[in-house]
Amino acid sequence: EIGSGLVGSEMCIRDRYLSLLPCDSLLNEAIHYYGSGINRAKAFMYKGRLQLRMNMYKEAIESDFAALKELGNTDAEELRVKGMIYEDLGNLYVSQVLIDKGMDMFLKSKDCFISCDYKKGLCFVFNDIGWGYLLKGDTLRARDNMKCALGLALEENDSMIVSMTNHNLSCTYEEVDSMLFYGKQSLALSLIHISEPTRPEP
Repeated sequence: EIGSGLVGSEMCIRDRYLSLLPCDSLLNEAIHYYGSGINRAKAFMYKGRLQLRMNMYKEAIESDFAALKELGNTDAEELRVKGMIYEDLGNLYVSQVLIDKGMDMFLKSKDCFISCDYKKGLCFVFNDIGWGYLLKGDTLRARDNMKCALGLALEENDSMIVSMTNHNLSCTYEEVDSMLFYGKQSLALSLIHISEPTRPEP
């Protein structure tokens, strides 16, 4: 029941209309229930995301680092979760304009995703790294990383990530033609995604 509760907590965190306090209690119970290992790490990770939603940045960072202590460096699933936690930390730092710290976390996330061959994770973190470079004023490196993300997203045939990456790429150009090219690509895929009927989960 605790395991299914972790999934429920993640859904609760994503829904802005649900009270976050029941999620917090459930995650505290999961952290207590799982003495160590990947499930405890996941509970800490979701707690960090919950604390971020509540604007508790310091506490969110502490939860993420507590999660990292539960994970090793060889198991593929643990590396995938570890990469997600480093990405969360990167976004936390960037949201506080600590760009260099954020970039360090994104690079660690990338290494984890490469080690476990998690291509969807790499799509997101290459976009994150690109945004970090863009915030530092390095548009060429920003563009290079976002193009890596776009290539992987096309390999994965994930139209949502392709659309998001095209939008991000449009922000790296000052030339109107390039901005419009990537912006139109993003808009076209977004409209297709919106018009598609929702498929039931298998």
